[in-house]
Amino acid sequence: MAALVAEVAAHQPDVILGVGTTEADLRFARQLRRQRVRTLLIGLVAAPIQLFMHTLGTDADGFFGPSQLAPTVPNFSRLEYVWGEVPWRAALTTPPEPIADVCLRVPQAPDLGASLNPDLLREHGFDPEEP
Repeated sequence: MAALVAEVAAHQPDVILGVGTTEADLRFARQLRRQRVRTLLIGLVAAPIQLFMHTLGTDADGFFGPSQLAPTVPNFSRLEYVWGEVPWRAALTTPPEPIADVCLRVPQAPDLGASLNPDLLREHGFDPEEP
């Protein structure tokens, strides 16, 4: 991944779109910020954007996920969205992810529209204080 990040840093693109695992997306994001890549928008499909915000703090500015992009696309109607893959998923955010009629509803609250449950993150091996 270091070679990819070095190439991105050399070109400083305006937009990056990618897909990987949550762990790979977060590692990529951290490396981009360490290399001072200041791309305007970075869309990484696998990682929940709340986890980016929680993990990267203000370095998460400019990152977006599918649930932020999809509502802006006029003819967008389907997105593979992992929900319910673990029994504790519903308790991960407050308020819970708004799923209705098999659709993720766009949160209407300010900012990301939800906050992560730090106790639940700790229970499952994530350190909510780790940047």
